[in-house]
Amino acid sequence: MKAFGKKKRRQWITVWLVVVSIILGIMAAFAIYTEVSSIKRVVTTKSAPKELFSSNCMYAELYDRRMPAREFNVNVNNFDVSDPNTPNPTEIQYTLSAQLQVKYNGTIMTFEELHTFLADDTATYNKIVERAKEGYYIGKSQDNNSSGIIANPVMTEFLPENSFRVTFSSETLPGSVTSTDRFKVVIPQDAFNTTDPEFYVYVKADPVDAGLTDIQTRLYGSKNVIVTASWSGTLVEQNTATRDYDFYNYVISGSGSATLDIMWDPKWFEIDDFFFNSSLSGVTFSGGDTPTRISGGDYDGWYKISIVVDSVNDKSRYELQLYKVKENIPYTGDDNAANHIACVMQ
Repeated sequence: MKAFGKKKRRQWITVWLVVVSIILGIMAAFAIYTEVSSIKRVVTTKSAPKELFSSNCMYAELYDRRMPAREFNVNVNNFDVSDPNTPNPTEIQYTLSAQLQVKYNGTIMTFEELHTFLADDTATYNKIVERAKEGYYIGKSQDNNSSGIIANPVMTEFLPENSFRVTFSSETLPGSVTSTDRFKVVIPQDAFNTTDPEFYVYVKADPVDAGLTDIQTRLYGSKNVIVTASWSGTLVEQNTATRDYDFYNYVISGSGSATLDIMWDPKWFEIDDFFFNSSLSGVTFSGGDTPTRISGGDYDGWYKISIVVDSVNDKSRYELQLYKVKENIPYTGDDNAANHIACVMQ
């Protein structure tokens, strides 16, 4: 009887050990699953991989960009705009192509498409062509950082005999060093005074490396630009009241000479360091390049930085990148991203 009892206890001990082993295995598996899931959650909240082929105004998605002044520089960079201190380690070869386009009957089209659209109405087509020949140019104004600014760049006019196209082939940005090419776009002053029709300069940078994304933009002159200073800031991203983004691009544009205060709520945004580097961003700061905290008023607790702008002798457009401070909170609705940054003239 005692032998039977001992045998039974050994069986129960064996069963118990098996049960404990199963429980411990389940706990370990759950811990591993939880850890992996946690890692996944962290990863999905981060921004997309860095694009080591970027621009001050060109993106993978096509945006129309207003030119409040006759001249504007289109940059091509070998670094991500969020991290200019980390250049592409390899050389980038690319082609920059530009084309004059026209907005007719509410649609932006090439002149080939316009010719087809107008069919036999050659009089209207020829009239628009003559308008297009009034002074649209593009030229390379900086050949990466090693060569610096080109004082008198060769400007090429958009002409009908070239299908209103200009191409810069076999352009190169060296690897392992921060580098930028600049292309100056010039449009006639008359472009600011009429909308019949409107002309657009479509610019696209197409890298040879298939691992890089081609970028593009479409520039145009706005009518009724006044001589007195007029500047404003806006988010490039559309529908911020209903759509959330990983980060935001803020564009400041205008005409005339002025001092602007750029203000943002540090509880919601931080500005990329690239903007505060004058040699890279081309920004002239008033009172230093260190933000100060605002005390009192509508922007109490916000940060402020002041910049000097002059569309005639300097630039008519500035861009900065905003990064979200609060993760896992959508910047929409009452928390609309546009509510947490402002730009005003002094």
